[in-house]
Amino acid sequence: MAYHYHTEAVFLEEKTFGRTGAHSTEAIAALSGRFNQLAGEGWELFHIADVNVVGKVFKAEDRRAVTVAFFRRDLAA
Repeated sequence: MAYHYHTEAVFLEEKTFGRTGAHSTEAIAALSGRFNQLAGEGWELFHIADVNVVGKVFKAEDRRAVTVAFFRRDLAA
């Protein structure tokens, strides 16, 4: 079977002070809404992974991981 593929970076931001619960709940609800939107368009979430990213920031090397969601749908769709 052949597929179209789509990737999206997954970002959840936490505040470093105060109450984080409400903000986290809103971010998760937004992410869930986005995943449901993609599902409605025929995309199937089949994998989530941390992808290492390396780059230069102010002449210093920056290494971090970005969480990426991988979606697919049948080419016939």
